[in-house]
Amino acid sequence: MKKKALVTGAAGLIGSQAVKFLTQKGFQIYGIDNDIRAYFFGKEASTKWNLERLKQEVKDYHHFNIDIRNKKKVEKIFKNNKFDLIIHTAAQPSHDWSIKQPLTDFTVNALGTMILLENFRNYCPQAVFIFTSTSKVYGDNPNKLPLVEYKTRFDLPKKHPLFKGIEETMSLDQSIHSVFGASKVAADIMVQEFGQYFNLKTGIFRGGCLTGPVHSGAQLHGFLAYLIKSIATGRKYTIFGYQGKQVRDNIHSYDLVNAFYHFYLKPKVAAVYNIGGSRYSNISILEAIKKVETILGKKANIEYRQSPRKGDHLWYISNVSKFKKDYPQWNYQYNIDQIIEDICLSGYFASATSKTSTLSFFKNNKNTKENIFLAGHVTKAYGPVQALRHYLSSRTKKLVYAEHLLAKTNNNLLNAFKDIFLNFKWFFPFHKQIKLFIGINPINALSGLILKKIGFKFKLIYYAIDYAPQRFKNPLLNILFHLIDRLNAKQADFVWSSTPQVFDLRKKQGVPDKKNVLVRSGIPLNVLAKKRGSKSKEEKAVLVIDAFLSKEKLTKLAIISFSRLRKKYPEISLKIVLGNANKKELTSLSKRLKVLDKIEFLENIPHQKIFSSYNKYGIGLGLFQVSLKDPAQFRDPEEIKAFLAAGLPVICSQGFTITEEVENKSLGLKVNNSVKNITEKVSFLLSNPDKYKKMSKKALNYSRNSSWKQVFLKALKQVKIKK
Repeated sequence: MKKKALVTGAAGLIGSQAVKFLTQKGFQIYGIDNDIRAYFFGKEASTKWNLERLKQEVKDYHHFNIDIRNKKKVEKIFKNNKFDLIIHTAAQPSHDWSIKQPLTDFTVNALGTMILLENFRNYCPQAVFIFTSTSKVYGDNPNKLPLVEYKTRFDLPKKHPLFKGIEETMSLDQSIHSVFGASKVAADIMVQEFGQYFNLKTGIFRGGCLTGPVHSGAQLHGFLAYLIKSIATGRKYTIFGYQGKQVRDNIHSYDLVNAFYHFYLKPKVAAVYNIGGSRYSNISILEAIKKVETILGKKANIEYRQSPRKGDHLWYISNVSKFKKDYPQWNYQYNIDQIIEDICLSGYFASATSKTSTLSFFKNNKNTKENIFLAGHVTKAYGPVQALRHYLSSRTKKLVYAEHLLAKTNNNLLNAFKDIFLNFKWFFPFHKQIKLFIGINPINALSGLILKKIGFKFKLIYYAIDYAPQRFKNPLLNILFHLIDRLNAKQADFVWSSTPQVFDLRKKQGVPDKKNVLVRSGIPLNVLAKKRGSKSKEEKAVLVIDAFLSKEKLTKLAIISFSRLRKKYPEISLKIVLGNANKKELTSLSKRLKVLDKIEFLENIPHQKIFSSYNKYGIGLGLFQVSLKDPAQFRDPEEIKAFLAAGLPVICSQGFTITEEVENKSLGLKVNNSVKNITEKVSFLLSNPDKYKKMSKKALNYSRNSSWKQVFLKALKQVKIKK
């Protein structure tokens, strides 16, 4: 029987991370969230978009759109469910906003917590209760420390006893907390009291700055996410006092939820922990601005105000030694550079939302008049849509970006038409400025084509990132798909094709050479930027497979092959990028074959971040199966290109164009998707170090000029926009 978890604030930054994390651990998830964040900080901070994506991505998720202050409704949830774990993240999180409505702040933070605690005690006292507290419970006491001003930050002298960070023993008294800090103190103490008085398993985590890519950052809350959003979209960012040298430690939402899970596995009574980036991950505002400008390739628009916000910390770094002592197996996955890179590449920058679709608006002070509308459908896997958005957001004067969730549109014609309507709706306010419309795949390109036909003046690019003769199981949908595809190819000003097969198909369809452009998949710069060199013996023995590409069936085949290889090569290990595969099934198979101890699942981590870790591995298993029924029969898999960019020789299935390149250019070996063949080819690479070295070197050379930036720069040179 599945364990049950209740997550409050389930659509928020930490709550949604907890939902995804615990789902992978086999929990049945119940979430509470009423999008009160939009009431606090405006529609732009709404989390509805994230809730809709959770519902699409998490199969066993049950949502309650209620207020945690509603005693009757909260009690009903507890009466009907016996929870094993409660993670309470719902809150009013801003000390600035708390001044506007102190009573609302207190009832949400303190009364809401009290209602949850009472139901926890009455209906599931055997459970573990985790409370997301805050560093603001210490008030401005950290500001009383003997801080030293440096060029870009304030900091403590290295010999100071608190140099490693604020400890849990710091006093909560005789300080200015802000109204928000005071309400969180009340909740914090009450969670401790319920633990101590009633002998309940409660954990209080006093967080530093909590952040991550799905953070709906607003000026009043979410320092790092809002800073990156401001620079990315070209809006003004205001620094309040301290010359921008104030320091915060930042912890990624994944690392925090992982800490929660470690506590759940070995809970304590009324345990209090400071949790944040610590000395491992901290930064000042000035330092953050410089890093973000470098990654995004654009300058920040900064406004400075002399007076700091009342009660704001000048310096705050968490000392996590107490938690590390109690839970030594927990470690950080993200340092500050990785956090910033993650938000820059896949952060939430939307200015409008509509269920599973979002609108983002980017502007730059570039010496160009290029104003572009980009519309695309996305999945959890990193690919051309995300790469093109990132490239254009720093290159064009203005970019209007409409992003839709592919899972919501697949096999649903009504949702496809809704996406077309949203493209129209979000295009119209900017129609006089748009010079180029890029529609990724048929539905989005059709939006641009219709707009052109009714009189709007711009150039249209139809970007087909994949293609299949049988795109849908429904024959009528399939016919409609191909009619739209041909119409787009014929009428668009330019057609971008992702593979030579699709490029040749366009020729047969009569697309002129001057507008038929081959645009192969690229490689994220964060992969190419990694240090390259000879791999150690230990690294060469690490195999990696990406289930976004290989799906569950071929990932199981890889596990079986791995079990046989272990008999000859006991030192080898296997990394599995979980993707959408069923972890329970893969774990069960690994246990039966007695290889689970040598397998690591890479999960709950953004796809492009996983790419950047490939330089630590040895062989890429590029297994896939292509058939006429595959909805993406013709595509250029960036998963394999990421292997090659990290210098990994690839064991590659047959079917895609890249397979022939891998074989002809000696970048790896071709296989026929049988356990025997896979085992033989991997064994060959492990037993022939000279051959491995040559293939690794050729893989790096193949990737040298294949960044997404280079790919799009070349493709866009052919598009001349009237100034």
